[in-house]
Amino acid sequence: MTGGWLDGVPKRERKRRARAKKEAEKKAKPVEELEDVEEEKGLACVAWIPIRCPHCASKHQNNYKTRGRLRYHLCQDCGERFKSLEIEAPRASGAS
Repeated sequence: MTGGWLDGVPKRERKRRARAKKEAEKKAKPVEELEDVEEEKGLACVAWIPIRCPHCASKHQNNYKTRGRLRYHLCQDCGERFKSLEIEAPRASGAS
């Protein structure tokens, strides 16, 4: 036993929780609907998509290294390492 908080949770229960998180995400509002609300208020807005672990779908990770646009992460839930890449958002029509 390693003393982690997930030691007492069976693997199938962890998988069930990960599936439930994915289902909840699917029900979230699309970004297009949120942009309309911000434009009405006259606020500048950029789309931000939270990073999830590709192994367990957790939002809990540490960014332990950055090299330009490439970021290296360590998942706090499953312990796996993964990378993310910051990409330029497409410019909106009419933007200067």
